[in-house]
Amino acid sequence: FVDKNGMDCYLSVDDKDGYIFDDWYFIVENSYIRVNNFNFNDCADKNIELVAKYTPKNIVYTIQNSDDYSIKNISHTDTIMVGETLSFEIVLEDKYNKSNINIVTTSGGANVQKNNNVYKVSISGFTVEFNISVSNIELNEYSIVFDGNSEYNYTLTHGESLVLPNVVKLGHDLVGFKDNSGNFYNEGDIVEKDLILIPVFQVNTFKIKFPKLNGTYSIEYL
Repeated sequence: FVDKNGMDCYLSVDDKDGYIFDDWYFIVENSYIRVNNFNFNDCADKNIELVAKYTPKNIVYTIQNSDDYSIKNISHTDTIMVGETLSFEIVLEDKYNKSNINIVTTSGGANVQKNNNVYKVSISGFTVEFNISVSNIELNEYSIVFDGNSEYNYTLTHGESLVLPNVVKLGHDLVGFKDNSGNFYNEGDIVEKDLILIPVFQVNTFKIKFPKLNGTYSIEYL
């Protein structure tokens, strides 16, 4: 452009990450005038501001897929404009729902909110093509607690078989183990939650013969 003194002025391209440079503009009384259409004589005694205008780029992104979770409610498919926010949900399979996963993006930043096994994710601030990865997915571990017999407590990994101890009570036979709801569990069962197991006993009984009386009596051994 030519300034008010008739001098030629040249402006360089002003690069900005994530945007395509459009052109330089003068702002005169809230109106944008492209530089090469600008005439100082038309704007005498007016406040003039020189600014660069940009068009945001359309960015390609990818989200890591896995059989360990599903991706739902994606706000944008495959591409998104710079300046917008990408949002989606990651829903973990039940066997991983105790995990505290880590979500990383190669451009911009991730904001994550967890609700049970659902992670609500928003990605913003990206300027180039980016990938989103998910890590720290681990199989659930369950606490197996034996009421009144804490020495037998242990942790069970999802998919492993339940192991029951041989709890002894004088004068009683061990019938089995039940939870607080009255459900019985057997050796080798596959569990998918924390358990508090209560041993169930049956009092021993014995038959005693009295030959002289030719009688047979049952008494409880207490």
